[in-house]
Amino acid sequence: MILAETASKTPWWLILAIVLGVIVLILIIATIVMKALLKPNNTVKQLDEVIIGNGQEGKKALLIYQPTKHDSGKNAAQAIADKLHDKGYRVDINHPSAYLNYNVDDYDLLVFGSGAYAFTAAPVLLSYMSSLNLKGKNVFVFSVGVIPREKSQEFEAFEKLTAGAANVSMVKIKGGENDKIAGYIEDFVATL
Repeated sequence: MILAETASKTPWWLILAIVLGVIVLILIIATIVMKALLKPNNTVKQLDEVIIGNGQEGKKALLIYQPTKHDSGKNAAQAIADKLHDKGYRVDINHPSAYLNYNVDDYDLLVFGSGAYAFTAAPVLLSYMSSLNLKGKNVFVFSVGVIPREKSQEFEAFEKLTAGAANVSMVKIKGGENDKIAGYIEDFVATL
């Protein structure tokens, strides 16, 4: 009986204010969580060059990728490197940075990759790519994310950066589709 009397004495505006306060708090928490989950991985990683193979007939590929939060980018890059090695390429692998000093003219194939967060590729990768002259180059770009390519926007930046390249292929995969990306790179290399 006391509870019922207390509830009936609580003004309606106070109940409304409490409910609205809880809703606002939930929205703030949801916004913070979504921002953290969708934040592009723009951390400049320590340079970590890995060279796979010697390359038959002097074939060389440069693979620059920005690691993703759950290693799906690293796994995709490894699948690409393994397939290129199988096709006779020497593959130089590293992370994007202003400190890289690769001469793209030394490579037959350039591969760039990033995770997609909030419809964008990693800004550090885009910045690195913008510092290169890709005119006349063979370029393969991959993105890892859950949104299908036809609904994704990160490729708009990649298209601008690869304008003028001789041959370009851009693909999007979901994490774990390593066999799929290996097939894509194999098909692309067959056209060169």
